[in-house]
Amino acid sequence: MESKFWPELMKDLEHLFENKENYDVIIQAGEESNVQEIYAHSIILCCHSNYFRSNLKEKEDGKYILKKSNIPSKILENILRFLYCGKINLSVESSSDIVTL
Repeated sequence: MESKFWPELMKDLEHLFENKENYDVIIQAGEESNVQEIYAHSIILCCHSNYFRSNLKEKEDGKYILKKSNIPSKILENILRFLYCGKINLSVESSSDIVTL
């Protein structure tokens, strides 16, 4: 007999992303006047993304710090949520945000 725990696992991973406990990655997203810090977990990012696997190399004070001024924070949060639990929010502010995503 086989049990499927995927819905519970995805819910737990989404909760991990939302509650920001035990994070070791800080991503500073957005442009100079509107920078937002987004917190994540390197193990999740590296498992699901070659980009993060190759860019998370050196820690500063126990955290990886990435500066991404070329991407709006809401778009980056959407991408990270997808990496954590497979969900994408398409109700963003503008249609250009969907294209960017």
